[in-house]
Amino acid sequence: MKWAVSFSHLYVEAQVDRYLGLVVVESKYLTDIDLSYAKKIDLLCCLGFDAQFRGALKRLGKLRNNFAHDLSSRLTQQSVSDLYNALPDFGRKATHISIGLLHQALGKSGKPPEYNALSEKLKFVLIVLNLERICCAACDLVQTAKDGNG
Repeated sequence: MKWAVSFSHLYVEAQVDRYLGLVVVESKYLTDIDLSYAKKIDLLCCLGFDAQFRGALKRLGKLRNNFAHDLSSRLTQQSVSDLYNALPDFGRKATHISIGLLHQALGKSGKPPEYNALSEKLKFVLIVLNLERICCAACDLVQTAKDGNG
């Protein structure tokens, strides 16, 4: 599971970096200031990203650090619950909607499982997938606005 936490964080951070690169005036200087992930999240919100997601993004970074620095770290019910609860209402709803979409995409019949019936690993994956997609959508909106303004 360690790889999944680190890998998930990497994908989210790539979208954070993409957003920052799109909204700052001189993005080439971002690498010179060597921001930690937590500071990138703060800057992200300062530059217009929906601050409702700040808590969940920071909690994901904390989880990644726990796994990176403690070989005995485990994805617990509490850590996943904390990540889920750090999402704004929209993020929690998106996570629930993705259960049904995944169920359908896999060609499963019947009613999709309830969120609480999922394993902690699957809950984590769905939460992070939605965080990454939300970050990606924000980047796409900024890119579209930039392209429209020439």
